[in-house]
Amino acid sequence: MLQITATITLPDYRSASYYGMFLRTRRAWLAAIAVLAVSAGYCLAASFGVVPASPLPIYLGAAYCIWMLLCLGGTERQVLRYVRAEGNLLDVPIAYTFSDTVCTVEIESRGETQRFDPAEIVCVYEPSRVFMIYMNAEQLFLLPKSGMTDRQIGELRAFFARRLKDRFSSRFFAKSTVGLRLR
Repeated sequence: MLQITATITLPDYRSASYYGMFLRTRRAWLAAIAVLAVSAGYCLAASFGVVPASPLPIYLGAAYCIWMLLCLGGTERQVLRYVRAEGNLLDVPIAYTFSDTVCTVEIESRGETQRFDPAEIVCVYEPSRVFMIYMNAEQLFLLPKSGMTDRQIGELRAFFARRLKDRFSSRFFAKSTVGLRLR
């Protein structure tokens, strides 16, 4: 059994929010980067007279830049709404317990406890600052790594790899997978 008490900070929440946004819109971001690269290459080639000048690639590149800014701004707006919301969980100690039969998330200061079978976990992502434990496409638990020891992090990675197998993705763990889906 692994017991961890952690506190979610604003940087942890912001990092997880941006990571989640990139997960949800990964293909669109890849397409946007490709369009921007082609647009920049076209503009460069047109400036040297290699290809005829046309405003279409510039407009497409600008449209994708605007879309990217709207995505980033929307995520930041969502973070600020959460920070301002009454009852947010920032800077509140949360106790996590993981075992092969039951996992528990307890917020003692609010008298809230949620228990679930590890098999109910849809997937877990491990970006650099947190473990993102998805229960479904809309509910997740954030477990910040900042208050954890290296041993706890290693034990938690091993637990998720053993229990979730290919539903655990970490760039820090050798058996990680890429491209997990929440849907």
